Amino acid sequence: QQDDAIHDDVYTITSQPIAPSTPILSIPSNVILTGSMARQELGSQTFGAEDSLLLSDHQPFYLFLKVLTEYELGDQSPWYYWLNSLPRYYSNGASMTDFCFGCLPPYAAGLALAEKKRYKQYVEALSNISFLSEESKQSEEVTKWAFNVVFTRYMELPGGDVALVPMA
Repeated sequence: QQDDAIHDDVYTITSQPIAPSTPILSIPSNVILTGSMARQELGSQTFGAEDSLLLSDHQPFYLFLKVLTEYELGDQSPWYYWLNSLPRYYSNGASMTDFCFGCLPPYAAGLALAEKKRYKQYVEALSNISFLSEESKQSEEVTKWAFNVVFTRYMELPGGDVALVPMA
């Protein structure tokens, strides 16, 4: 059940009538990236980083690591074309300068600062990750992009997992 008033800017158009609740898009489950799948794939190599985060929810961190891993694979990644289609610039808390925070109203500044803090925690935790190159881990451009891909696109699943659903 969805409240249409909340989603009045999101809609679909069909060229012919279809019944209500008819699926119009299907994404194969094997291309959906989930936090639990990434954790299982990356395995024990991530436990030191997980411990250093001191967060109660690590699932988005695993998506962050997965996006960085796929980035390093380049055009050999099955997700290359989707990742390559995503924006490289984001205007959100993780991307703001200290001056920007001072221009925001207090509540908005607090939310943006929390996002910036989480980004910094993720980057610091990368020092405990051995399977990523130093070049990727030290590139603010790459780490900020991967962080923003996750935090502007992930959705929560029933049961507490999170997912990135590739759509062009």
